[in-house]
Amino acid sequence: MGDAAAERGRDADGQGFSVRIAPRYCDAQGMVHASRYYELFEDAFLAWLDHACGGYLALQATGGDLVIIENGCTYRHPARQNDRVTIDVDPVWASKSSFCVAFRVRRDQIEIADGRSTYVFVQNGASAPIPALLDPALADATARSPRRPAREP
Repeated sequence: MGDAAAERGRDADGQGFSVRIAPRYCDAQGMVHASRYYELFEDAFLAWLDHACGGYLALQATGGDLVIIENGCTYRHPARQNDRVTIDVDPVWASKSSFCVAFRVRRDQIEIADGRSTYVFVQNGASAPIPALLDPALADATARSPRRPAREP
């Protein structure tokens, strides 16, 4: 996805994704515009999916798609053009057909912003069980959430 995707790389822990802030994300003051953090979150989420299940196309090959049903962001410090930031991606909870991911944007040890996105898996226009290929990536979130029953063997 654009400049950010071309410049991203995974941190050593496998959870963070490094992005150089491109000019298109910035306002006239040279700071990332508030609305652009959602694009950065999505880029990081797509990179997380690459690591978690082989990517977005692998997920779509199961016959469904993910739809964002809720987003939020809290801004703490500005990020500026050409800054290299890391976006940590952490699944927070999971249910049978939906899950929530937390994002933390940081420059070195300075927290820039944090956000949350809730996704629902959809097939044929209705919510459907999350595909098993995401089970390993959502295992910790599932353990923290009594909402999703264990999968039958």
